[in-house]
Amino acid sequence: MLCYPLYQNLCGEEHFSNIVIIDLATCVFVFGIYLGLLQLVDGNVPFSLKELGLNALKTPSFIALILGLILGMSGLMNRFLATPASSVYISVKNIIVAPISAMILICVGYSLNLKKELLAEVLKTVFARFITQMILLAVTLFFMKRFGLDRYMLAAFFIYFLSAPNFNPGNFVKNEEANQFIATTTSVYCLITIVGYMVVVMALF
Repeated sequence: MLCYPLYQNLCGEEHFSNIVIIDLATCVFVFGIYLGLLQLVDGNVPFSLKELGLNALKTPSFIALILGLILGMSGLMNRFLATPASSVYISVKNIIVAPISAMILICVGYSLNLKKELLAEVLKTVFARFITQMILLAVTLFFMKRFGLDRYMLAAFFIYFLSAPNFNPGNFVKNEEANQFIATTTSVYCLITIVGYMVVVMALF
């Protein structure tokens, strides 16, 4: 959620599909599986594929994702965009989407709350995630270099792998202590994201 506005601000809307393609698998996993697992664990509900599936079907983000994939892969969206009505849709979409980047960044800054009692565990988690992400980034670039990535695609990979975790899990967890840990970890990792973003700007642009 943080990498989207950062990437769009750097590379422009015309290259935005680069980071959307990278994020697609993560969206399916997070909204279809991960958040469902969080809810089952948080509610002490025994794991079952049925419960996991029902949770996914009740999640608006997952439903929207599936509908978007259907519209895109079926070609229905392209047909709609070729009609005169598409100009109204695009105008409304731009009005809604334009302030989202700034709103996300404001929310990130507002949620930064470094609690001393959580900081030790938070820093361990942040360090472990950063190392894991850098290893995954190196492996991904190793296999992708044969495709001749331009600087916009390279920027997409770097910004994506440097980005903070999804902001949604806290909304699905009822345990207050766990919620604080998630919020604090995400806030601290946002600092890494911003620093990484500045390095990407200086190195590639």
